[in-house]
Amino acid sequence: MYRRRFCSSLGAALALSGSPGIADADDGPMVGPIHLVGNRVAMPVRVNQAGTFLFAIDTGGAISLIREDLARTLSLPYGGSLNVGVAGHDGPHETFVIEDATLAGIVRQQNVRLVGVGPTVLGDQIAGALASGILTTVFSELNFDTLQWRVWPNGRPNLAGFTRLDSEITRSEPGRWSPALTAAGTVNGTRLRFLLDTGGLSLVRLNHRAARDLGLWSNDHPFAPLPNGRRIVRLKTMAFAGYVFDGLLALLLSDNREDDISDGLIGLPLLRCFNLACDPAGHVIWARRSGLSPAPFTYPLSGLAATQAGGALRVTAVGKGSPGEQAGIRPDDTILSQAPQATLQALGGPPGSAVSLTISRPSGPFSATVTLRPYL
Repeated sequence: MYRRRFCSSLGAALALSGSPGIADADDGPMVGPIHLVGNRVAMPVRVNQAGTFLFAIDTGGAISLIREDLARTLSLPYGGSLNVGVAGHDGPHETFVIEDATLAGIVRQQNVRLVGVGPTVLGDQIAGALASGILTTVFSELNFDTLQWRVWPNGRPNLAGFTRLDSEITRSEPGRWSPALTAAGTVNGTRLRFLLDTGGLSLVRLNHRAARDLGLWSNDHPFAPLPNGRRIVRLKTMAFAGYVFDGLLALLLSDNREDDISDGLIGLPLLRCFNLACDPAGHVIWARRSGLSPAPFTYPLSGLAATQAGGALRVTAVGKGSPGEQAGIRPDDTILSQAPQATLQALGGPPGSAVSLTISRPSGPFSATVTLRPYL
């Protein structure tokens, strides 16, 4: 998810919950469950005494989120309006306050302020999102092998098998700005800086400047166009934490986001391949290879990006080497359709689907058939 530049109270001061009290380094960590739910990693959060809900862990986020409809159903106190960018929308957002939250059964936090979001922002089964502070207040680990969140409030773990990353845990202005987790990685042999974002839905995302510098933003090489000018391309290699991944799909942005701290981000589909340990005292991140593989990441197989224009679709981009290009379709062509949304849905269909189109251009209309297939 986009990094939201406002520091949530969550994670500012963690209090351990339960009768065992605070564990020291010899006693081992306090351990709570995490879950992989679709394209999210989440943990159970007890909200006041109203019930327990799944909240996504968003290390790229700086303020915690909650679904507005749930906040109203639970009659959470109104926390005021906040001007902040959330899920691509900048402007005022209503906030709500959880007076007593227990995270994964081990961490208790009071008076947590969260930004309200619509029901489609977080996805099914997810009630909210927890900001990066839950990993950057005391020594913490996300372990994807055991599906556990481990917290060492007074010590640090044995890091045998972990690799210390060339990384930083940065906070520009304590109390105002969120911690950002960044680490080095290599794309096609070039060293870059990445935001580590468990709320990110792409394997790898690159800012426009980095994509151009690497020669990835080119009309001469295969790409899958997306709305808003974005593209998906296939990388030759991606190296991170001592491991090399071949042929990953990368999302290229048409603009630059958080380029003051990174060249792009590594999202959950790739981060889940590593158990991640955050050392806030040392301001560094450690990683150990987990038993998971990169999660599937797909792209539209037609190679066409189009926007609705009245009762038709205007083609905004055509991917190099795509079925759409092979069918003779060009940017600025018009796809005539009595049901534009149904046509867009068909163009996003499975491999082997044949989509018949009527194309209009100044030289005259013609028919084209786009047969969907992988081409990157």
